Amino acid sequence: MAALCTQSERLAEAHGGFLSASVQVSDDGRRVLNCLQWRTREEGEAAFQRFEQGEESFWALIRAHQARAVTFGSFQVLRSFERSHDDALHCRLNG
Repeated sequence: MAALCTQSERLAEAHGGFLSASVQVSDDGRRVLNCLQWRTREEGEAAFQRFEQGEESFWALIRAHQARAVTFGSFQVLRSFERSHDDALHCRLNG
């Protein structure tokens, strides 16, 4: 999971249009969910293509950890919200 977090951080730092990322792991540690959000589909695809051309590809990471399933999807972000340090919900409008 640490390697996936590192790769997500590299994508966020190096490519424009990044909105957010999360890496989640199940209680038993057997399942991991990584979600990256970009401002537009085009920016996300461009970031992933440039990332794939780097030294350590996403596919190498998948093979090294013997992932059983990989799913790719593209969605339009309508609204996202998060809890802040003061325990309030904050909504970021996208659009």
